[in-house]
Amino acid sequence: MTEVKKSVVEVIANRIRSNSQPNEREDNKKVALIVQGGAMRGVVGGGMGTALEQLIGSSNPFDVMYGTSAGAYTECYVQARQAKLGTSVYYEDLIRDIFINPKNFIRGKPVVNMYPLAEVIRDKKRLNAELIVNSPTPIHIYATNVKDGGGMISILSKIAKMCILL
Repeated sequence: MTEVKKSVVEVIANRIRSNSQPNEREDNKKVALIVQGGAMRGVVGGGMGTALEQLIGSSNPFDVMYGTSAGAYTECYVQARQAKLGTSVYYEDLIRDIFINPKNFIRGKPVVNMYPLAEVIRDKKRLNAELIVNSPTPIHIYATNVKDGGGMISILSKIAKMCILL
């Protein structure tokens, strides 16, 4: 008997139809959501997250999430069922030079300042922390340390510190 391979789209569609949950799947597949960041390029991932949220509704077809930089924020908003709110951060709150300031390059300072993003998430467009903390789907975060260019990896599972306590 030959094995029939299913595409990722078919696997996700079946999971949505059956409303299967992480750690309780019957398909023996591992599906990851991977979202890149890159400061304002995060709006692309945010738009994708908003469209994805509209497609999957309240189901959770992913077993794990990986996000780089701003992509990690997008994934937190997707997991909290607030992707549209998260995407609006880019075009409503980060449009001034407080987030990206090219003049800082000349000053020898980082061009991207992540603190305004953290402030918006903490004070203005809060995540539904309960959905993130209680989700069985872990978020793996990769970010670049602007001081030395090194990478930092964090796993966001039961403690949603990076997304809710910034």
